Amino acid sequence: MVWFEHPIRRFCSDWQWSFFQVDLLVIMDTTEPMTQRYLAVSRLLRPRPFPVDILVKTPQEVTQALENGDFFFAKILAQGKILYERRN
Repeated sequence: MVWFEHPIRRFCSDWQWSFFQVDLLVIMDTTEPMTQRYLAVSRLLRPRPFPVDILVKTPQEVTQALENGDFFFAKILAQGKILYERRN
């Protein structure tokens, strides 16, 4: 689970809204469809006293994004803070 600052928020004029927003990238080894993955993680994060944006991707999806030069995922992985990492 990686906490990151969404690039759009940087341009937000409402500092308080910006400060209390949490963006999470969860990388999950699963075959579940994207919607099911999101719902499973979303249910674990309740109740939420602040807004949370959740991205749930498989390791293969993240790898593919990086291979395609996706700066968004590259920046998340380079600058985000790892909150939890499961060791296999």
